[in-house]
Amino acid sequence: MFVFTYVLKVCQRLDLIGGERFALDGHQSAGSLLANSKMSSNASKEMSGTFPKFEKKVSKLKAILADLMQQHKTADTEEAKHSLSQRIKKKEHMIEKIETFVAENEPKKPTRKANVYANQKKEKLRGYGATDFTYNDALDQFTCKNGKLLTRWGSSMRGDARYGIAKGECAACSLLTTCMPRAKQGSRKTLTVKTEATTNRNMPFTALMRAKIDSPEGRLIYSQRMKIIEPVFSNITVQKGMHKFTLRGKTKVGIQNLLYYIVHNIGKIALAVRSQHVAIAV
Repeated sequence: MFVFTYVLKVCQRLDLIGGERFALDGHQSAGSLLANSKMSSNASKEMSGTFPKFEKKVSKLKAILADLMQQHKTADTEEAKHSLSQRIKKKEHMIEKIETFVAENEPKKPTRKANVYANQKKEKLRGYGATDFTYNDALDQFTCKNGKLLTRWGSSMRGDARYGIAKGECAACSLLTTCMPRAKQGSRKTLTVKTEATTNRNMPFTALMRAKIDSPEGRLIYSQRMKIIEPVFSNITVQKGMHKFTLRGKTKVGIQNLLYYIVHNIGKIALAVRSQHVAIAV
């Protein structure tokens, strides 16, 4: 981390970091510090499986271990004994790791069976919604397709705006069954409209960010990432050849990730030094 920070400081001295706009992205991997994988890491498949398979794996490893120990007893050279000792230690470590995992964990619940009719729902009768009415912003009221007014009644407990029509106005309306398919005698039309505050409060952060990016200002800002962050990934993957992390674990993958970024930044420094004809004090 110190080397990475130092290289960034050198970049700053050469005015290679503008500091006006930053683009955040994840150089993502299955074992990296960031989620949602773009680049895979070297995860071991032989250490994955069901609990019955783990038991078979342990039995197989123990048989191999017994054979290795027998070979170790009959080995006639120190070199052969050393090689066998290393293999024995590795097998013992694998057995210990699997047995510890099985002892400390429980099998995952089996996946529920699907039913082809599970997603079939009864057809819902939908009446007119807010988009089917004309809204008057100045008077804060809606006008229905039959010319009746829906005035503001206040707010719901969640903070949504509520509008309603005067009592008896809907009884003789020709659009009653279309507007309110489940209308009963004496029913009148009401609307509940989400305000900006309640919409934002109930939306997940990903949806809020998506809406922000889809705005004209957001599209303008987001388009600039193509020249800020994407060239870094293309240089590291295409020019540096890192299409897959060769290590496992968050710490190791994070270190390997930083090393590639350091090399990338040093390349920028070298290019700047040649073009600006300046010397860098180490």
